[in-house]
Amino acid sequence: MILAAVFLSPVFLKQNNRNVGCTMEAKICPDGSAVGRTGPNCEFAQCPAPMVLVFGDQINFTINKEVVFNDGLKIVLKEINDSRCKPGVICVWAGEFSPVFTIMGGAVGNFQEELRLGTQTGKRVTRAGYVFELQDASETTATIIINKISTALWTSHPEAALQLLPDLPILGRFHKKFVRRSYG
Repeated sequence: MILAAVFLSPVFLKQNNRNVGCTMEAKICPDGSAVGRTGPNCEFAQCPAPMVLVFGDQINFTINKEVVFNDGLKIVLKEINDSRCKPGVICVWAGEFSPVFTIMGGAVGNFQEELRLGTQTGKRVTRAGYVFELQDASETTATIIINKISTALWTSHPEAALQLLPDLPILGRFHKKFVRRSYG
């Protein structure tokens, strides 16, 4: 019994000094990184702050990576769909990588929206005054550029603003004709 007391006493003293071992759990952060437990209360460490970017920067995403722009727009890569033709299969269409993002904040507002881009179709999408343009995609990554269409650009250089918009079948052409007649 005395041996047991001597053996347990260092553990008891360490617990009183708050030198306790934490469990080896990990918390997955919004940017895809992981943090472990730390400190005297074995709480999870803080996740890294999301990157704050400016419009026009090229952004490389991995699944669950979150970025925040200087106007509050938050975008996260949810998944990348792969509809490409598999080796050894004859296909009518070659297929594409199609990254799916969630966006919210900024001009989008407090509601979360889904945004889908594609390497063949939908390379450029305009939503809530933002232009999202896919630069490259693979099975695990997507690279995009996001621009914000400003009111100043619309009023001072409408032709330049229209270049940021996709050429919509009817509406886009109508607006381009209207702007050319009105401003130039």
